[in-house]
Amino acid sequence: MIRNARKIQAIFHNADVVTQLPMTFSDYIWHFVDFKPIRCPEILFNSNKAQELLAKRIVRQMKQDGFVFIGRKNIYAFVQAVGLINDHEVACFRYHDLAVL
Repeated sequence: MIRNARKIQAIFHNADVVTQLPMTFSDYIWHFVDFKPIRCPEILFNSNKAQELLAKRIVRQMKQDGFVFIGRKNIYAFVQAVGLINDHEVACFRYHDLAVL
């Protein structure tokens, strides 16, 4: 349950921002990773620093585009959930499940 009135207002505000984007929200999010999911965590994401840099870049651009109440941790969790980043270790069964996306 969201109890903060500003967060509830942000939901409506961000929905308006999405409707005003010059592209679909899907294309908007995927352009941050050049429309290809990022895999091979041992090469690309061997440190939290690389993860933070991507999330910070996305948050910075989203704020410039008018989004509010967004943060680095939530954005990184979102891009993981939608499949932009597969940062499971290669030995993990989920790495291979998500590799077919």
